[in-house]
Amino acid sequence: MSKKYSARELLLPGALAALCALGVFTDLAGASSQEIRSLFGSVHGAAYVVAKVLCSLPSRDEALVTVLFAALLFAPLRAVHGVSDSSARRAGGRAAWVVAALFAAAMLFGRSFDEVGSSAYVTGGVAEALRSAIFFLGWLVLAHAGICLLFSWLDRVRGSVAAARGSVAPARGSVAPAADAQSTPAPSSRRGICARILAALDRHPFAVPVAVLAAAWLPVLIGYAPALFMWDTNTQILQWFGLPNHISESVALIDPAVLLTQHHPPLHTAMVGLCVQAGMALFGNENAGIFLYALLQWALDIAAIAWALRLLALMGVRSRVRLVVLAFIALVPAFSNYSVIVTKDVSFAAVLLVFAMELAYLVWRARACAGRSDGQQGEPAGEMPAPASSPARAAASCPPPFALPPHHVTLLLLSALGTALLRSGMLVTVALACLVALVLVRRQPGARRYPAVALMVAVLVSLALSNVVYPALGISPSSKREVLSIPFQQVARFMRDHPGSVSAEEFRTVDAVLDANELAAIYTPSKSDPVKATFREDATPEDLARFMRLWAQWFAEEPGCFLEALAENYYGYFYAGRAMGWIYTPASSAEVMASTKIDWFSSGIAPYFDFAPAANPVSRVLSGACEGYRLLFQSIPFTTLTMQAALYDWVLALATAYAATRRVRPLAPVLAAAWVVLAVALVGPCNATTYFRYAYPVALLVPFMCALLFTRSNKEAIDA
Repeated sequence: MSKKYSARELLLPGALAALCALGVFTDLAGASSQEIRSLFGSVHGAAYVVAKVLCSLPSRDEALVTVLFAALLFAPLRAVHGVSDSSARRAGGRAAWVVAALFAAAMLFGRSFDEVGSSAYVTGGVAEALRSAIFFLGWLVLAHAGICLLFSWLDRVRGSVAAARGSVAPARGSVAPAADAQSTPAPSSRRGICARILAALDRHPFAVPVAVLAAAWLPVLIGYAPALFMWDTNTQILQWFGLPNHISESVALIDPAVLLTQHHPPLHTAMVGLCVQAGMALFGNENAGIFLYALLQWALDIAAIAWALRLLALMGVRSRVRLVVLAFIALVPAFSNYSVIVTKDVSFAAVLLVFAMELAYLVWRARACAGRSDGQQGEPAGEMPAPASSPARAAASCPPPFALPPHHVTLLLLSALGTALLRSGMLVTVALACLVALVLVRRQPGARRYPAVALMVAVLVSLALSNVVYPALGISPSSKREVLSIPFQQVARFMRDHPGSVSAEEFRTVDAVLDANELAAIYTPSKSDPVKATFREDATPEDLARFMRLWAQWFAEEPGCFLEALAENYYGYFYAGRAMGWIYTPASSAEVMASTKIDWFSSGIAPYFDFAPAANPVSRVLSGACEGYRLLFQSIPFTTLTMQAALYDWVLALATAYAATRRVRPLAPVLAAAWVVLAVALVGPCNATTYFRYAYPVALLVPFMCALLFTRSNKEAIDA
């Protein structure tokens, strides 16, 4: 007998499904006046507004797709809104509405900036506001339902895992079995290729990922040999060898004879330069040296990912979850391609991953030990509890001192140092992540010393280098312009859009800091580098103070202009737009290697070195195959999202909302580190539609964030 549904179970989900379908397929660009007249004749006033909105809704040609989409949404929306006390809606809670509203706003404004370079789709008039509201509401309802169902599914999965594992309690003091040991058959009884892979991943949680990644990424290492260059690569090599470059020419040098600056992290510049020197000394060939660097970075990247996967295993994450993480990283070309790009972002991301995961493991282990010492673990199997007054019970009530294994301590300290030194301004990442970990382990005295020492070492070494070592070596600090991207870009847009509003005195105020004559012409909405390049290094603190006062005045006069400048510079971090490109390719690398000129943006390296792509047949074939694979990934509607920053930033937001509402504490240091990296990117020079590399460290952390949601209960025995 078929089930009968109430009016609520049918009408409300049906109406919401229709709203979602109409909103998602609404054309924000709308129809032209001529098209409106041809359909509705001569209409004016409110009738014209209604006609514009109607012309924005799905057309007759799109009707079938719209209806099918609404039909597909009916069942999910009924699960969330069809009953008054929906478990899925409870799972989402208020957090689902907050994240969904932010996502819908990003879709709305992102579409506008991606297509017309302004908020005109939203603020262009009454009709624009109405169709924007339909678009926003459609995405809001869709995102809210998706988040509720996702959170509900995660609750069920995590609950079933906890129940399965809780059915078998290991003896006090025993070593916990493998992650799947309590819920799956022994490895010897498994059948099938996937089962054998899972068994191998359980037996060798570090070696198997190393082997898989090395095999999957070897074509990139050989095909893109000696390495993929970007413009910063040239600058770093030239600075290391003391040769002319545009960065050294644009800053006030401490010692004119020393061209090395802190614009790029000196540690990374030294790594690249020393490898090039080694290649020239050992093989008489700079290409051999840069291939040595690419090989070392490739190996570091693989080792860091494999170690993070091993830490997941120690925290009890199932092998099938770890296999999904491994497969994702191995198959998505963004990760393999970046492993051989000569840029600080890759090595930084590798050490950041180890640092964040070591902190997560510290938090998990400390809480696991606290749970065991509180007597929450249970008695040894087959034994009766000891009397409360017995010596055994007294000894058991005294928790053993917490101690992190030495190799974990070493990796935590080294990765904290690497995070602070391999990318400018990232000491704050170490500080926030360590402070979060300190708060979470505050009740475990023995555990507090590890994040405290890691933070202290990173701070002391960073201060010593920047205040003592670098000045003594004549290594000049980076320009003040690097922290002023946002106000510079906003002032440039104001001067482009409102030239008649700038008085002669205001023009002189701007010109004392930037080249006011050029700003309107060189302003590039998605990149502040052209504007920053006009910064006058001889500008005094008084000049900068007057400039910032003028910036505040103009902001108050034209806030819309300033907010649009901000949005167009960064919307790609939250919207997967059509403007997304892939900058670092073999063709662009060859162009960088062959460059000869020095301008505001780049430094030619060809007059001094003979870098060139590998010309052997094997490399050419593999390079073409890797490029074809990347292009295929970017062409498929869903896989293309894996090559865009917006996917990873929204997963970060979802993981944060879920972890905060469920108190998944081991995830907190990883989230803190990721948010700092994203925040720094959002005050940097470029949109994610231009450069993915600023979001790459977050992208590398995201798969591990998701896996950390499935850590073993803190009440179970920890892995030795």
